[in-house]
Amino acid sequence: MEILEIIIDRELFSSKDIEELGIVENQYLKLVNYKNSSDLKVDNEVLRNFDCVVTANELGSAIKKISDGKIVEHLNRENYKKLTYPLFLKSETFLQFLKENNSEWNLIKFLENHTFMINQI
Repeated sequence: MEILEIIIDRELFSSKDIEELGIVENQYLKLVNYKNSSDLKVDNEVLRNFDCVVTANELGSAIKKISDGKIVEHLNRENYKKLTYPLFLKSETFLQFLKENNSEWNLIKFLENHTFMINQI
């Protein structure tokens, strides 16, 4: 099964671009935030079982809990992952999300409302 790669440029990307690509039902998309960001591939069986497969990286910097503009706690970064692109998802799910959200893409909102698996790299 072919996976269509879409590069997200926040200034140029719109759902109209998606329509012009002629995406067919049950095709999978790979969303990346810059050209050639990763050669990561995902097994088609995994894609059938989840709405989305998201990439996770190790955190490179410290994590701090802030309250009222002040650091109140230093958190162990080994307990956290950075969710990032590339992102693999079902085209029909992606298109429906754009329709429901005025053509605006929001990764966090998408993940809060869909099934996903984290692919650690």
